Amino acid sequence: MSRKKVVLLVLAALVLVPLMLFVGCTKQQGSGGLSGYKPKSGEAMDVYAVRIAKELAKGKDITLRAILTWDAPSEALIKLIPKWEAATGMKVKYEKLSTLEMETKVNLELSSGKPEYDIVQYDKYIYKPVLENPGLLNLDPYIKKYDIDFAGMMTGMGEWGKADDGSNRMLPFYWCTYTMVYRKDLFEDPKEKAAFQKKYGYELDPDNLTFDKSYKDAAEFFTRDTNKDGKTDLWGTVELFAPYAAGDAFMGRYLNYWNNDKPYLSDAAAGKANFNDDAAKAALKDALDLVKKGYMVPEILQTDWASILGVFGSGRAAMALCYTPTWVAVQSPSSEFKVSGPEKVGFTHIPGVTGKPRSTISSGWLSFINKNSPIPEIAYLFLLWAGSPQIDKELAMTTLHNPVRQSTYADPEVLAANPTFAAEAMHKEGQYAVPDHLIYAEEQLILSNAMAAMVSGKMSIEAGLAEAEKQINAKWAEVKQK
Repeated sequence: MSRKKVVLLVLAALVLVPLMLFVGCTKQQGSGGLSGYKPKSGEAMDVYAVRIAKELAKGKDITLRAILTWDAPSEALIKLIPKWEAATGMKVKYEKLSTLEMETKVNLELSSGKPEYDIVQYDKYIYKPVLENPGLLNLDPYIKKYDIDFAGMMTGMGEWGKADDGSNRMLPFYWCTYTMVYRKDLFEDPKEKAAFQKKYGYELDPDNLTFDKSYKDAAEFFTRDTNKDGKTDLWGTVELFAPYAAGDAFMGRYLNYWNNDKPYLSDAAAGKANFNDDAAKAALKDALDLVKKGYMVPEILQTDWASILGVFGSGRAAMALCYTPTWVAVQSPSSEFKVSGPEKVGFTHIPGVTGKPRSTISSGWLSFINKNSPIPEIAYLFLLWAGSPQIDKELAMTTLHNPVRQSTYADPEVLAANPTFAAEAMHKEGQYAVPDHLIYAEEQLILSNAMAAMVSGKMSIEAGLAEAEKQINAKWAEVKQK
């Protein structure tokens, strides 16, 4: 071999050996850039998430740190965390917080260069300001490499975690819709059905009620004095009218009246409210008619997301509207609730409007990764695992978790374990997620206050809508000036 060739080989070795060492280190590390690992062809999402996470963490002690909500979305996940730990050899440290505590904690986490947590669950109801925080990790490179299959999720969920710049910053973890619970023992009683048919001239059908007609008739029909003491003790229905919660009651009704010809509630780009229209007036008129005629539980102004369960479960209302997870507690017989179990309780889509497609609200929880996490890829793989079809089903089988996958809602075993899921999958084409507005929570409070003023008679529907529109526009003006 010539001297020139030897020199060239030595130089090549000096270049290639460090490069190979660098690539090898990159494959082993759990932080920094994306690893060199790829899913195998046909490998299930949960399987390759575990396999790659283990390869990344080889030889190292890894602890994933997560902030979870103290509500149902975390309760199901906590039951399955030991499965991830056993499969990967990693530990998961978590802290459960209320939404209010979480808002404060998350702001501190994102402003810290050394975060205490890698992953945070967050409520879509209030998530938009956090979604736009630069402290969130851009997940697009990970999604490109490890496809989470947004197409397999329930309607529209692929858009939930997108920031204004089009990047994905959060992954859906929990999904639910605004649905109806009803007294199955009353609605399916042959005597009750016959009496309703005789009085109103058509069949009582809980799956096809309409806000403008049959829902109001059913509310009137079931409002009664059951113990014959001269006082009403069963009301036809109860809806949310407490602060913030009333905004959901409005949205559920409004979606069934509008023509889907503009952004819901506000045009965020223009910074202008746009709900003061005929659809809003019709929706509110229907609701207020029920109140004025005495067909709705009287203390509606105190009825929020949690208290509505007690009202229905105690037997004081024949129907109630709220997010489906609320009704999990009464789907099985319970000594805690007078009205509970499959013999007494049924679940269905919220009422529609005659001649229009059925619509409802969807909401849920998402997860994001702190940009300053030292193990971002492993954190992403954990979220990928939790959102995989197999784990989504296992989470749903705990009956605490509302799944994100279409396949889970079509699974007979899952539907048998939790009958509320069938109601959520009805009319999938008419599901609208709570808006991505920077001031959505404030909009809801303003609407709620306006509805309270209408109920009390302090404002007409027209005046209440005008005042709410004025206040929301003022909030948008504040946001646009910042």
